[in-house]
Amino acid sequence: MTRQGWTLGLYGGAVCYVEQGRYGLPVKKATWLYAYGIDAADLPQLRWGYTPDGEGERPNGPWGGIDGWRDSWTTKESGGTSRTPPEFRDALLELARASRRSLPSAQPQTRLGRGADVP
Repeated sequence: MTRQGWTLGLYGGAVCYVEQGRYGLPVKKATWLYAYGIDAADLPQLRWGYTPDGEGERPNGPWGGIDGWRDSWTTKESGGTSRTPPEFRDALLELARASRRSLPSAQPQTRLGRGADVP
């Protein structure tokens, strides 16, 4: 799969690789997104790219750097918390909105099947 955009699947899904470090996180935090039911033209352009481990603002170790970063970032002394960067959150919300616009209105799915009543 590519790391420079969306890869379309055979059954209406699309997948992409994005690094949350491109949205303000101090480490790369590699993230794979899967979108279903969105027209290819409606898939958002994200901040594509790949940062090799060992490079970047806070170089990543064998676990992507997230293990050591998380411990230092979430201490009371640092005043920080581990959370999704606001710009990345907004991109995810837009992706969810695009999914809703693209899907035809249908009966809700349940564990028992389409439109089945659950006691």
